[in-house]
Amino acid sequence: MKLSLLVHLIVATAAFGQGSATIVGSVGDSSGAVIPSAQVTLVNEATGVSRAAAADTAGRFDFVRVPVGNY
Repeated sequence: MKLSLLVHLIVATAAFGQGSATIVGSVGDSSGAVIPSAQVTLVNEATGVSRAAAADTAGRFDFVRVPVGNY
């Protein structure tokens, strides 16, 4: 069985003059049900550097102090 994931992202913009931001979101399936403890990977497109996080029991995750860039 293949599971489709839907990741909702809210990007907190970096404050003026700062070089980092926070990315928060939630993981759910195609029916809208949350996926607790899902593994989420953030990959910087320019550098290839990745960071991993686990969603909490409500499917929420966050990446703090993320360098500004395309992910």
